[in-house]
Amino acid sequence: MVEKSVVISGGGPCGLAAALMLHQRGWQTIHVVERNASATTFDKNKGFNYLIDARGQKLLKQLGIADRLSHYGVENQRNVMTIVGADGEHKTFKSPFWDPARDSAFWSRRERLQALLYDRIAELGDGRIKLHFNHVGERFDAA
Repeated sequence: MVEKSVVISGGGPCGLAAALMLHQRGWQTIHVVERNASATTFDKNKGFNYLIDARGQKLLKQLGIADRLSHYGVENQRNVMTIVGADGEHKTFKSPFWDPARDSAFWSRRERLQALLYDRIAELGDGRIKLHFNHVGERFDAA
């Protein structure tokens, strides 16, 4: 069997999920190189929320962690919007396109979604996924 190894540039949600998928598929050495200090560092330039819908939950199910979403995010069963006018008047309404038969989606802050993925990597504990934090600008040597 040929040893498969890879370097992933970026330890955000996509990089961590890719590392977990490669781990599942038998890759022996997976290096994740990240410029931030940790998997859960709040980056003000990337301080957004993710809506994890059925497609995202399918991926997390494959990784064995979809059942943990409620601990890392907030369940969203229906969109409710409030429009506030310049004069202070406001109107609240429910979106008409919501299908109650669909599974709930979950909102998660970026660093919380990363924590979910990072926690799964830590649970594996076999050392095949190697995280390299505070890695900025210099060449990476996987040796």
